[in-house]
Amino acid sequence: MMKDCGSKGEWNTGKNKTVLKVEDFRLCFNGRFGAVHAVRDANLEVHRGEIVALVGESGCGKTALCRAILMLHSAHARYLSGRILLDGRDVRTCSEREMEQIRGKAASLVFQNPLSSLNPVYRIREQMEEPMRRHLGMKEAGTLETRSRELLLEMGLEEPEEILEKYPHQLSGGQRQRVAVAIALAGDPSLIIADEPTTALDPETAKMVTGLLRRVADEKQKGILFVTHDLAVAAELADRVLVMKAGEILEQGTTEDIFTHPKDAYTKKLVRCAEWVRGEASSRTLAAAPEPEEKILAGVRHLKVRYPGASHPVLRDCSLDIREGEILGLIGESGCGKSTLAKVLCGILKPSAGAVEFFRPVKPVLIFQDSVASFNERMTIGEIIQEPLVIGKVPPERRRETLRELMEQVELEADLIDRYPYEVSGGQRQRAAIARGLAMNPEFLIADEPISSLDAPVQMEIVQLLKRLRDRRNLTLLIISHDIPMVEHISDRIIRMEKEGLRDGIR
Repeated sequence: MMKDCGSKGEWNTGKNKTVLKVEDFRLCFNGRFGAVHAVRDANLEVHRGEIVALVGESGCGKTALCRAILMLHSAHARYLSGRILLDGRDVRTCSEREMEQIRGKAASLVFQNPLSSLNPVYRIREQMEEPMRRHLGMKEAGTLETRSRELLLEMGLEEPEEILEKYPHQLSGGQRQRVAVAIALAGDPSLIIADEPTTALDPETAKMVTGLLRRVADEKQKGILFVTHDLAVAAELADRVLVMKAGEILEQGTTEDIFTHPKDAYTKKLVRCAEWVRGEASSRTLAAAPEPEEKILAGVRHLKVRYPGASHPVLRDCSLDIREGEILGLIGESGCGKSTLAKVLCGILKPSAGAVEFFRPVKPVLIFQDSVASFNERMTIGEIIQEPLVIGKVPPERRRETLRELMEQVELEADLIDRYPYEVSGGQRQRAAIARGLAMNPEFLIADEPISSLDAPVQMEIVQLLKRLRDRRNLTLLIISHDIPMVEHISDRIIRMEKEGLRDGIR
């Protein structure tokens, strides 16, 4: 029988210094091939006014642990042992009705994928006001709107009145992520669990968000568990760092100790890979105009895109050339129109004005920014990769052969064919997304934020993979990212997109 966690609306958010304590916690999932142990004997604490970073490779159990803290796993998960204490009370003993009051008040979770966590049928206004009504007792429309606008402005979102009236799909990836952080703060929780909150943000906006989290910890004495694959962010933001691998917390200590004197071999590897990915900016010169002998694959001329109901166009008078066989990097802040341009190039979106001209027949293919949202969760990895072949009516025998070839090309293990997207790591999903794109035999491949949600070692692998695929298949690549060091490392040429337009960046 469940113990009472406290009556409705009376969750203890008192003076306990330790807001989160996980003791010897173990979690497994019931997979089709037996139990999959996701978290093994985890021990950690988060105190008021403290930011604790949880780092580790994709699939190591970081998100599984975060969701377990708020009891968000479905029936296929089993809590094997241990305790999870929020302000001294064990959430494992709470009923689902009690957890509904705890979520958002005692602790709030910023999910890794805002497109999936935000409700697609409600406007942002309604989603921001709900935790204020439920947990803070706010009822007056004017008070709710004022607080919602304040939170959005704190997140660096201009024109908050316009944002409040939009649906999630009408926002850019970076805007959605900032809205998700604002919603997490709306209920004024004691603990904020931020699962990759800066993934889809450009460096300037990411710094704004982390700066806000730092102020929330310092000024409001909130505890923050910050999950990230970006060790540079962890080094700058966190007071303490926990390193996780294969469900185990291998090492923990102060940020200075972890980054200057790592003890575990895996921690040392993470630090080295982060230094490689973030590397020093190369001494390249500004991009020059195309040389006459270089062939132009496509030209974008005076492109303009305005979404219905928007007061300003996302793209205005956008023009650029894409050269055959190059890796072109496109960088810019969140919301400046990078993904919109990608959709226009692929014919997914029609421009309001201007045109895209290909100088010979070309099949452009887009690898979407969010592999989780772009995959059908009811299809296996093998079915997802070969879906274009099924649509193209390729014979079954030839499909199976092509599937094996594609998985080899993207260096994806053959035994993953029958697994579902939620059963593989982020890096494996990204490789599957690339393989699906290659199944259409493209000559022009557009990768929208291909490494944004991946840890440093996997980022390095995907970057190297894209370069090898370009050379092997004679592809033209457009790499969209806010990660300038990565773009500098992989690109032949870089163009910077700003809200005022495009300009050549670093060559």
